[in-house]
Amino acid sequence: MKTKEEISEYHKKYREQNKEKLYLQKKTYREENREACNARKRKWNKANREHVNELARALYAKDPQKQVDRSKKYKDSHPGVDRNSQLKRWYGITLDEYNVLLDSQNGKCAICGIDKPMGVGCFHVDHDHITNKVRGLLCQKCNMGIGALQDSPTILRKAAEYLESRNKELIGE
Repeated sequence: MKTKEEISEYHKKYREQNKEKLYLQKKTYREENREACNARKRKWNKANREHVNELARALYAKDPQKQVDRSKKYKDSHPGVDRNSQLKRWYGITLDEYNVLLDSQNGKCAICGIDKPMGVGCFHVDHDHITNKVRGLLCQKCNMGIGALQDSPTILRKAAEYLESRNKELIGE
């Protein structure tokens, strides 16, 4: 009877001698069982979050530029994926829902009607900060404006009244 060490050594040699064959078997299995493999991986990653984060930090520390390049390459080859996950995480909507909302606004800011969002390059998702429900899409200036006025209709009305009264005074009405 062989010892554990002998069996282990045999398996190690076999893996070395059949590296390509084993790789192709593993690859074929993953392709045929993609969903199950991904689900298992997600479950493991979730259960071992600290370990996964530690490995990621170690990889980054070892060669930061390689990780930045890898991330950029992925983003370039998967346009919209990053934006889609951002929208889901922050507002609970998909990129498709964002685009439907933009189409319903005729591709314009819901407040000023401008068709060029300025700023970061896309219209900002206006949402209620308490319920997180999406109200519409705004250009950067309108989004910052209502944000600066605390998303308060009362303050916005007072600001409009102030502007109207001061403008009347300036033109002598």
